Amino acid sequence: MRAACGRGRGTSACGSNRPEFPVIDLRLLLVTDGSGDRSRIEAVAGEARRGGAVGIQVREPCLSGRALLDLARALRTPFPPGKGLLLVNDRLDVALASGADGVQLGWRSFDPRSARSLLGPGRLLGVSTHSLEEVRAAEGADFLIFGPIHETPSKRGLLPARGIEGIRRAVSATSLPVVAIGGIDPPRARECARAGASGVACIGAFFSARDPEAAARDLLASFEEGRG
Repeated sequence: MRAACGRGRGTSACGSNRPEFPVIDLRLLLVTDGSGDRSRIEAVAGEARRGGAVGIQVREPCLSGRALLDLARALRTPFPPGKGLLLVNDRLDVALASGADGVQLGWRSFDPRSARSLLGPGRLLGVSTHSLEEVRAAEGADFLIFGPIHETPSKRGLLPARGIEGIRRAVSATSLPVVAIGGIDPPRARECARAGASGVACIGAFFSARDPEAAARDLLASFEEGRG
């Protein structure tokens, strides 16, 4: 399952010779919190899915390859093929072995073209970006995650917040779908949608919530409101 090359546009609009695929739904992605706590991650993922989260990015660098594979396979239950998006962070081997829909590359990971040669044509390839230079250089990706939009614990002291103007500029700099990440709550999800983002990705909004299902409903409703 692959994304089209732009926000509602097919590959012909991007000058690519890749075959055209339907646009993938990126409106609300759950990113795991890096805790390695499988039971907690599975519980939050199930609740978020019931509330409307359309996909999950499995980002657990502390786990061994075997443990990460087991977790990714378990997360296929709330995010089944064709009905939910399962992405594995950086680990192409785990993405392939688990039957995930694709991989999310960090900026210092594989370049997208090399990753594509390993993944093959049937899986999504996302790239995490933090500047307009990185956005423009992510040739070969299917979609981008851009941020942090607002200050967030996972990036505090590492990267400055880019703000709503940052996501607006990132969207304008590429034909690829762009997902906003970093300090996203419902009002900010609405702002990101108005700035042209194809979706929002959240960690704390789910893992810090007393009710992840309600959090997902609120985030998705606000994002949809922003799209008008």
